[in-house]
Amino acid sequence: MTKILMLFDTEDFLSPQTPDMQLWWAQEVTSRGITASFQMVGEMTRKLVREGRQDVIDAIKQHDIGYHTNFHSIHPTHPEGTEQLSLPEAVAWVKGREIQGIKDVHDVFKKPLLSYTSPGISWTPATLLANAACGIELAFCVNNYKHTYKPFWYCGNLIVQYGVGFESAYGEYNTDFFKQRFEEVLDKAKKEEDAVFALYTHPGRLATANHWDIAYARGKNPPIHAATPPPLWEPGALEQHKSRVRKLLDWLQGRSDIEFSSVSQISAAYKSRPKKDLPALLDQCGLQAGQEGHLPLKPRSSADDFYGESMEYHYKWVPHIDGFNPTKIFKQAEKLAWTTQQA
Repeated sequence: MTKILMLFDTEDFLSPQTPDMQLWWAQEVTSRGITASFQMVGEMTRKLVREGRQDVIDAIKQHDIGYHTNFHSIHPTHPEGTEQLSLPEAVAWVKGREIQGIKDVHDVFKKPLLSYTSPGISWTPATLLANAACGIELAFCVNNYKHTYKPFWYCGNLIVQYGVGFESAYGEYNTDFFKQRFEEVLDKAKKEEDAVFALYTHPGRLATANHWDIAYARGKNPPIHAATPPPLWEPGALEQHKSRVRKLLDWLQGRSDIEFSSVSQISAAYKSRPKKDLPALLDQCGLQAGQEGHLPLKPRSSADDFYGESMEYHYKWVPHIDGFNPTKIFKQAEKLAWTTQQA
């Protein structure tokens, strides 16, 4: 049976409405017995603390906690910051950028960070290696996926696919559009044994008519205090969206061909299977902890065919300038194809 995860990309630190939307989502899924994962941005976490929103923190703590970078779309993104660096330099850059965010999220929620979600299309091999070195060994949104909803290992991370976003039922869209998208993804997933994918949303999008990071589009980089929050939906849309979400959750929970799982359950299940996590990679190469940036870059071989079947590369994402094409990162990723293994 295909397993379904619920993930919340918890990131919009510009909009005043977002903490209340996070609270609503956390309480809604808790009331249904679903253990979700809140993928927390460091700055969003610090905002909750600054604004005294312990109610939101406590509601989110009922669920798994993941990491979604320290500043999300604020430049430089990971590809922008590492495009000219060697792999050891890039791993060090990511750690320098992210270590404070990881610490802040952990200290506020007092729970292990079980997974990582890339902001948009912005992951790099160094991102995954740095995260694994920090104890985060499950990753979502590692660019586009091709052909598989079965988890696989790459760069010391168990890679799991995103599926359908609840925003596809907002605004001019409706619940039928979401259902159509869901059935398309599920039909593909059913063809694979042990398939897993995530349903996801950005909590603030219940209230906002666009993503918050349009303020950072095409290289723009205003300071946080000067960035313009996204527009809101028209009056009445918020309650309409909540109603649609409840109906869709009723529909999903009434199905007999899927099973709601959690990141913590998936992570535990795959620990007992043969794995290619970071300790295994380091051991294979005779390296020590802290030397993940020195994993060898090897020419891709016929034994790495699964890499080509499961991943493809591009960085077409709103914050990046048109034509952004860091070919050095692409080459690093392909030369780490040897780290790939079906889970």
